Amino acid sequence: TLNYRLFYDGKHFVGEKRFESVHDLVTDGLITLYIETKAAEYIAKMTTNPIYQHLGYTSLLRDKITHRLNRTRSEPKKVTFQQDEK
Repeated sequence: TLNYRLFYDGKHFVGEKRFESVHDLVTDGLITLYIETKAAEYIAKMTTNPIYQHLGYTSLLRDKITHRLNRTRSEPKKVTFQQDEK
């Protein structure tokens, strides 16, 4: 059994989360409890064994970013000044 203390100061809240209605608060609470009970093990596996490296997209993205950073570092900066004539 979990017990929570609910507060109201113009909005309903538990901890830091604030909601317009009790319905929204309960909905969020039910979703959070479901995720914590059913998906906690899966989420823990995601942090210890990420599969994204095997997809290839992250390495492609990393290569693009590295290429862009190297290109911007090596390109000379061009500065032009225009003189206003009065």
